[in-house]
Amino acid sequence: MNKAIIKSIFYFIFLALTLQSCKSIITTRKEVEYFNDVKIGSQDKILYFENKIQINDILSIRIDELLPEAVQPYNLPMEVTNQLSGYLVSYEGKVVIPRLGPVEVAGKTITQVEATINKLLIDKGLVKEPNSIVRIINARVTVVGVSNVNSIVSFGINNTLTILQAVGNIAPAGIKNDIVLIREEDGQRIYRKLDITKIDLVNSPYYYLKQNDVIYIKPNGPTVLQSGWLTSVGSILSVFTSSLALYLLLSR
Repeated sequence: MNKAIIKSIFYFIFLALTLQSCKSIITTRKEVEYFNDVKIGSQDKILYFENKIQINDILSIRIDELLPEAVQPYNLPMEVTNQLSGYLVSYEGKVVIPRLGPVEVAGKTITQVEATINKLLIDKGLVKEPNSIVRIINARVTVVGVSNVNSIVSFGINNTLTILQAVGNIAPAGIKNDIVLIREEDGQRIYRKLDITKIDLVNSPYYYLKQNDVIYIKPNGPTVLQSGWLTSVGSILSVFTSSLALYLLLSR
């Protein structure tokens, strides 16, 4: 093969590597900023997506009434402990409440479960005017990948958590427009791509997280590069130029 052709091939490969390397290094503001397409001054109606109770959730169920003695048998003792004290949702999707027996809760919202418990107490003539308060006390999500937050993020006292509250400030090494959300819902595991550089996310069903969600923040190009044997663009170019110099030396 003609040496001029060989040199042209090596030059082309060198140029391609250089351009690819520059692409992985240079980032735009749109890739870094949160909600870069927001229209200042615009307004949106706030959409709420109430979480549904899942199997293995632990519920805090408190029943109040004008006469505290009337609801005492239905409430767990208030103990100061480091362990979660509540009703575990069984694999059948039920919790067992004293004197009420099994109650279907899985797949229902907190509001629906509160209404169900109140109705059972009234229909059975146990409590005249009950007020049930239900909370998920082990609600949390797991964040993996490149992030500045802990791997386990718990929900607040109001049982709500947004994607921004969960991921916090993503480290510069993380990608903001290709976040993977893994969610268990209605007996299925779903996978969704989230882009927190776009304002549309706040009106989607994935802005408010659900208990047991898993969030994966992918590393950017330079971070992936640093995890390998050739840890930088300079290393790649160094190997390439050394190989080229050796080849030209031997081909003389």
